[in-house]
Amino acid sequence: MNRFEEDEATAFVHDAEAVPVLVRSVPLAVWLGCDANEDFGDAGKTVCLPYEDAILHIEQELLRAIQAASAYELCSSCELSPSLLDKCKACLGKKCSDDTWDALMFYRIQQTWCSKLPDLIWLDDKVAQTKAATEILQGQEMHLPILAHAVTGDLASEAAFRESVLDCRCQNLPIVIKPRHGANSCHVLLLPAPRELEETEVLQGVDAALHGTDASWGKECWQLSQVPKGAILQPMYAIAVQKRQEGGPRSREAPMELKVQVLFGRVVGATLNTHPQPVWVTRQGIIQVWNPEDLIKRGQVRCKSLNKCYGRVLPVGLLELLQAALKNHWSLLVSTSEKLCRNANLDELRVDWLLGDDAWGPRIGELTYMGAGSRITPPFSMRLARAFAAGHLLRLGRLCLEAEEEEQDKAGYDAVRRD
Repeated sequence: MNRFEEDEATAFVHDAEAVPVLVRSVPLAVWLGCDANEDFGDAGKTVCLPYEDAILHIEQELLRAIQAASAYELCSSCELSPSLLDKCKACLGKKCSDDTWDALMFYRIQQTWCSKLPDLIWLDDKVAQTKAATEILQGQEMHLPILAHAVTGDLASEAAFRESVLDCRCQNLPIVIKPRHGANSCHVLLLPAPRELEETEVLQGVDAALHGTDASWGKECWQLSQVPKGAILQPMYAIAVQKRQEGGPRSREAPMELKVQVLFGRVVGATLNTHPQPVWVTRQGIIQVWNPEDLIKRGQVRCKSLNKCYGRVLPVGLLELLQAALKNHWSLLVSTSEKLCRNANLDELRVDWLLGDDAWGPRIGELTYMGAGSRITPPFSMRLARAFAAGHLLRLGRLCLEAEEEEQDKAGYDAVRRD
């Protein structure tokens, strides 16, 4: 029997109505896996595992996240609608072509324009999420601090904001200016040496952050559209990826940013913002360096926009910088990311960590909820989507996991794989 074709049983859930339940098996080793005393001692080590071995490891972590979902306390605003639950069930089918993270998030984002739930607006508001995260972490501020912010149309706050920016320029302090209400890095101005620009150029950047818009924002969730329009000023984190002389006009510089994915309160892995395809960071903080040919065979295509900005291969020294950051800080990244997700009762969360600056240490750049996964590799995108779907169905009693003892190759992993 293919465990992902519908082997339906009958069960009774919250409303005592008979509902078909999907029955899926889980390898006994994963079922019994206990990480109460989890050791991150290998964090920062680099491996080049064969594709199948690396994927098997990722699947094990995703299955543990699915198991965690069974007793997970979820915010009511994160509960899926009946139509989305149907999508989840379809996502677990063998022949589903819509079982990618992008596809599921697309459907979910669409529905936010119908449900219009205000409880989640803080996750898209750069000012509100900084305050909320500090409260969740009991006063520990892990976000890069906000030096100043202004609300668009409030002339007094706009004037004070411009004054703060110009004061940083006078001191030549490295700063970043961003829209409070924006997404996708639009209208973000990095100023590593502000005095190198004329005052009028800097103020033009302020105006762009305050008043700018972008067509892509209309495709984001309803919550983003409710964030007060405005701008924020932050110190600039150390640059790890330099602008390439041969890169052309779109070449950019950027800090090292590690996007840590949390699913039902468990970190399942991470990717680099500028170079998501070459490496994968496991839950243990180990760096898996992919063989590009393995990924191409399984549907990976070049991310042309990222390649134009940052190059196709890791810049010299970036891997070593990542290794050191993971060795020293991975345990903190995992515990903090999981605490934010669990205490906010979210089903998923991506925590974007800035790393490699000795002065600031690890800092959160931003939290992302319902973030698209177009940068992650297709094999992981599909497995992450199926794990998300399985976790929600398991919570509601519409999926049953059973431990299996047989030691068959790849046995029990249909919960997160289609191929």
